[in-house]
Amino acid sequence: MTREQAYANLNAQKAKQQVPKGIAYMAGIFGLIPILYISLEGPHPIAISAVVILYGLVTACLWWTWSLARQAGYRINRRFAAVGWLPVIVVAAGVALLLLWALTSVVQALAPDAGRRAGVGIVASAVWGGIAVCVFYFHRITLFYGNAVGLTFRRNKHFMQKWQDVAQVVIARSTDTVEIAVAPAPGAVVEAMPTRTGEVLTGYPVRVRVPAERFDLDRLKWVLNQSGQSNIALVEQTPAGQAVLGHSNRWT
Repeated sequence: MTREQAYANLNAQKAKQQVPKGIAYMAGIFGLIPILYISLEGPHPIAISAVVILYGLVTACLWWTWSLARQAGYRINRRFAAVGWLPVIVVAAGVALLLLWALTSVVQALAPDAGRRAGVGIVASAVWGGIAVCVFYFHRITLFYGNAVGLTFRRNKHFMQKWQDVAQVVIARSTDTVEIAVAPAPGAVVEAMPTRTGEVLTGYPVRVRVPAERFDLDRLKWVLNQSGQSNIALVEQTPAGQAVLGHSNRWT
């Protein structure tokens, strides 16, 4: 696969994600309207139904987006990351409602005649507050991510947009984890990540341990192919030594 083909695939997948993202965003905004009504006027069957339908649509569209995103890159999250979304969504909704209430109170106190324009701004601010909580969690649970742009280890993005700095990707398996590391290309200047307990690939500056059940060797090979290069080695380290599993875009 060439660099141009990899980027074309990435851009095509990102374009597909715009539809569900847009629907989720609009449904989230409109969903705050019945919530605001309920908070001011009390529960009403129509308002409650609207909240359930609209945020059900948001959930479905986010799942749709996630499914499409899997085709654009390879992401490995922490264990139980999916379960963690339940309290995060509750917190995000709470933040949005708190912002909605606080901003509404401020506007009513300072500019009671502000009208519809202020209302739109309040709703949008509340939505973005909730989204910020979700984005923060999303980045915290990501251990490894790779696509045509490059590689990310936890929040270390040195190898994003720097495939030319990657000479080898090294893996080491244990009972319940797989450690992934990068051997930088000659001349590449890389800031070393702190060493964590249990790591074995400490001779490499950038590395991360991921749950073994979430690791997919074929997907990792696919990521290396997205570099558009044919000289990046995939190496497995074992107690007996190192074995080269192949090179990007030429595995046979």
